[in-house]
Amino acid sequence: MTSLEPDMAKKMADVARSRAAAWAIMAQIIQEPTEEFVKELRTGVVRQALEQHTAWVGEDNPMTIHLQSLRAFEGRSGRISLGQDMAVLLEDWNRLENRDVRPALENWASSTTVLCEAEAEGWAKGEIDSAKQARFAQFEDMSEHLQNAVNWAAGLHDGTKVLVRRMLARIYGAHLSIESGRDLLPSIMA
Repeated sequence: MTSLEPDMAKKMADVARSRAAAWAIMAQIIQEPTEEFVKELRTGVVRQALEQHTAWVGEDNPMTIHLQSLRAFEGRSGRISLGQDMAVLLEDWNRLENRDVRPALENWASSTTVLCEAEAEGWAKGEIDSAKQARFAQFEDMSEHLQNAVNWAAGLHDGTKVLVRRMLARIYGAHLSIESGRDLLPSIMA
């Protein structure tokens, strides 16, 4: 087993925790809109959490510009009720629901959240091999699901009639870009 400087291990654990939190939000984006998630969108909780949990990416963070777009949705929440937003979002979700691929993507996001948490725990405890195994499992899962995820996001981006859902497709695409190390946004926004 190799050792890692304590500061580096802490940094690796912090990044893995942030990635876990971002994946948990991606699972919410994929799922049917819930009242709780829509409230968090309207109040800026989602935007602020993603800003916090992707800050490690630095100045080249592809998500930053798309997160700023959520401010428009947050700002209009004083004029439009939660019930109105829910009705519009649910109607659009039901119209575009891809029952073939969405459940697998939801499961992928949830399992990746767990793997990121296991990676963070490994780094935090100095169990480097365990952390590396969890990270490797994430890469294996990504190779299986990435193209379907890009296709799902592109379908949402192109098919939605609701601006905030288009923003969420771009945020999901930016997340996939961060995780894969590839610029996937042009494929999603084409």
